[in-house]
Amino acid sequence: MEKLIIWIVLTLVPLIPTYVTHKFLESNSSYKAAHNGIKLGGAIAAYFILVGTAFTTYEYMYDDPLYSLRKELSGEWECSSTIIETDNEDWVNQVIESSMDIHVNDSGKISLTGSSTTGTFSQAEEVIVTQEKLIYIFNAPISGATGITWLTFRRGEDDINGLFGHWVVSGKTGRGSITCFREIPPIIGE
Repeated sequence: MEKLIIWIVLTLVPLIPTYVTHKFLESNSSYKAAHNGIKLGGAIAAYFILVGTAFTTYEYMYDDPLYSLRKELSGEWECSSTIIETDNEDWVNQVIESSMDIHVNDSGKISLTGSSTTGTFSQAEEVIVTQEKLIYIFNAPISGATGITWLTFRRGEDDINGLFGHWVVSGKTGRGSITCFREIPPIIGE
């Protein structure tokens, strides 16, 4: 919807100088016979030049350099997290297996959901992608706590195939490490 409004504005705004040019300069734009080709001049030509410039400028200004990176991150990931520090000493050095699903919609908005073998389900409140990191903020399964995770990409030959990093829980004591790999589909016939 937002893009539609922008396209409408980019198409209609150049009509203002076109109208002003036509009224004050009283230009005569004309259409010649089809066998001679289309010949436009004056205000109509100015309109098309302005529309072309507006769309080119818009695409240049709002081109998202991280869109392809977000698309590359999308998909299923299998993660393993180790608890390094927590209030509950029984949980120290415990490994938690989880799965993470990263989804990117058509406008480039990224969402992240996950579930663990302990039965907890989480959805990231905020997801940030930089050239080198995936950062997300989530509600921790501990009352009154929020977690943040920093993951660095590992690139294979064609795409990102590993994420490595750390997580911390604010509001309670908790931190650990996390490793994620793409879910590898089973090989048929073996």
